[in-house]
This record gives sequence, C-alpha cells and structure tokens, in this order.
Amino acid sequence: MISTNPQSIKYNLQTEKFIGTLETIQLLRFIAAALVLFTHISFYVHQRADKSFEIWHDGTQGVGLFFVISGFIMTVTTHHSYASDGAAWKFTVSRLIRIVPLYWAVNAAKLLGLVVVPEMIVANPDVKNVILSLLFLPSRNTAGQVEAFYGVGWTLNFEMMFYALFALALVLRLRPSLMVIPILLIAVLLSFAKNDSWPAAAFLLDWRLLYFVWGILIGQWYVAGRTLPVAVAIGLIIFGFMSMFFPLGVYEILLMPQLHIAALIMGFVALERRISHKIPRFVSFLGDTSYSLYLTHPMIGVLAVLALHRFAGEMPSWMLFVLASAICIALSALTFVIFERPVTQLLRKRFMPR
Repeated sequence: MISTNPQSIKYNLQTEKFIGTLETIQLLRFIAAALVLFTHISFYVHQRADKSFEIWHDGTQGVGLFFVISGFIMTVTTHHSYASDGAAWKFTVSRLIRIVPLYWAVNAAKLLGLVVVPEMIVANPDVKNVILSLLFLPSRNTAGQVEAFYGVGWTLNFEMMFYALFALALVLRLRPSLMVIPILLIAVLLSFAKNDSWPAAAFLLDWRLLYFVWGILIGQWYVAGRTLPVAVAIGLIIFGFMSMFFPLGVYEILLMPQLHIAALIMGFVALERRISHKIPRFVSFLGDTSYSLYLTHPMIGVLAVLALHRFAGEMPSWMLFVLASAICIALSALTFVIFERPVTQLLRKRFMPR
C-alpha cells in the first residue's frame, strides 16, 4: 500500500504496508494474476475437455504486469531507506518471508501429487532440478529443458534475481536504480547472443528484464511527486489495454520494448488520487490474494476442470472455463486467509521484531 502523497511515503517493512493506500496497484496486481489464470484455464479446458476450445494466449502478458509492478514497488519501498543501517537485511528478509513459504508449499504439494497421482502431473524432474527450483535457480530437467519444477516458478527466478540485485545495492548503500538498471540492460543485450549451449543460468538473460526497468523508472517518477493531466493518464491506459489485446501495425515498434505495459501502469498510478476512493475495498483484498492465485491456480485449475468435466460432461466449454476460473479465485482467497497471511505474519514477528 502506497501513500497518495509521494513526498511523505513511509513503509513498514514488518507489515509490508505503506501509510496510505495505492489502490490502483492492488487492482493491477489482481488483473495480472487473473490474466495468467484465464490463459492457463483455457489451456486446461482445451487439453482436458474440449480440443476445439481456443487457448487464450494474450493473458500471458499478466507476467509483464507483475514484473513492472515489482520494479515499481521495490523502488518506492527503498527510496527513503537505501542508505540506512540494516536496510539490506530488512529488505532481504521481508522478500524471503513474502515469497518462500507459499512457493515451497505448492512445490511440496506437486511432489506429493507426483507420487500419488503421477498420471495427472506434467513434469520431468530429477533431484537436482527440484532442489534448484526451490532455491529459485534455473536448472535443466530430465528432458534437457530449463524449467522450474513447479511450472510458474520460472517467473520467481527472475523476481529473486531482481531482489538480489536490489539487496546488493542496499549493501553497498547505493541508490538501487543506479546499479540495477545498467545491469538489467546489459543482461537484455546479452540475451540476444545466448544459445542452447549456454549454461542454465543464462535463462535469466532475457528481454523480459525490461519490465523491471520500466517499473523502476515509474517508481522514480512517482516518488519525485510528478503527475500527469487526466487526459494523458487515460490515454496511456487506453493505449496500454488496446495494445495488449488488439496490437495494430503501427504499434508493433512500441510493443517490442513492452512500452504498452509501462504506459498502462503509469496511467493508473497517475490517476491514483482521483480514482482510488472509487475502487471497491474488496479489490484491495483481491490484490492481496494475487500471489496465492498465481501460485495455486495451476493445481486447482486442472483439478477443477477435470472434476467439472467428469460430473457435468454436457456443460458448455465456456461455462466450464468460467466455473473453473471462479473456483481458482475462491480457493486462492481461502489459501491467502488460512495459510499465506498467517504464516507471513508469524515469520515477520519472529524475524522482523519491531
């Protein structure tokens, strides 16, 4: 949660909350998770129930939204503390507490599924692949592919690398953007030279790192107290959404560096003070549950599609898609309430005492 007055942002690393609320980011977090959910559910319906059901590939852009949001949040949260004592430790511990417990839990669940119902699990792991996946390090599976044991975990490899760069900057007491942006840009350039002979770690050299760069730049723009005319902000949002789902010729040159995703987020952030009070409170809760939704939907979604298709085989595929998506959202909220939130709160009290 972020203060609507950029000059007075205060961030509590123990509760991971700002004084004030940036509801537009909460909304975008849920949109990002929902986009990925819809793509995967459409794939599950296609694979497990109806081969004629079209896979909706556009939802993969939700990952880009997540990465830009991450760059934005990390920049804002470290803006006032990057040169303070213990900043690197607090940042690192808060990130680990936020990311690790649920990720390890879903990996454990998949391992259990691999033993109990192997025919339902799509994976080619070995011990090394599983261990390195749990450590957020790229590795090859038994098929020779660089792939996280828990499918969507590949994105967390990028997130953790990004956090590590931020933590290193804090150790050196450097403003993170001054060190992180050049490293990310160099990695993007190297990504165009890599090939299959490079080690698995080269997986992290990828053009998607540009998303983090845009997030950092938007965060710097925000904490500097700058704003945009309403018409310009709305224009950025329209351009962002239209480019995500209806890319047209002239836009292609702008889509290559993913400027449309940055434009979308910048437009929403610029409208924060004008629209935050109009965003329903439950949207903020859904934003909180976005991590649970992102991590749990691959398991819940497959089971939901299989169960619904088995017991209601005459159900239209579009209804199967809608119901399976709704089940994922509902159960992810339950996961957040009974696992993610209490576990992270417990760990914060233990490792980040006031």
